[in-house]
Amino acid sequence: MLAFLRVLGVGLTAALVGGLTFAFGSFFVTQLPHENVVRTGIWLPLILLFVELGIRSVRWRRSRHIVLAAWRWPARCSAVHVPFVAMTLLALVMYSAYRAVVGPAAGSAWQRVALGSLGRQPGRRGRARPGSGAVDAAV
Repeated sequence: MLAFLRVLGVGLTAALVGGLTFAFGSFFVTQLPHENVVRTGIWLPLILLFVELGIRSVRWRRSRHIVLAAWRWPARCSAVHVPFVAMTLLALVMYSAYRAVVGPAAGSAWQRVALGSLGRQPGRRGRARPGSGAVDAAV
């Protein structure tokens, strides 16, 4: 969770608090007798980290990060607790859709169209490219 929050741009102290809250929060503490639930839930931040890095990367690095996210998926499914696997899949789909709409996504124009964020480019803090027709919502 610490690495995921740091990639999102959260400060070190806040990321550390977020990581500790995720690790020692009420969900994992109450589920300690159920080892399979803990083994299923612990992989979510790492999968989301690799998806985020994949969206921000270009070319072979994008493929590498998406493959790394997919590589952790069998570890998630090996815990044999189907509801948490389904919730992770739902969280992954919702997060990916959110990131595709919000941007910024790296890559060429056709890759940004495929990710749904044509009007935004990395490093431009949500400002639209001139002439793209995208609304500047974060000035």
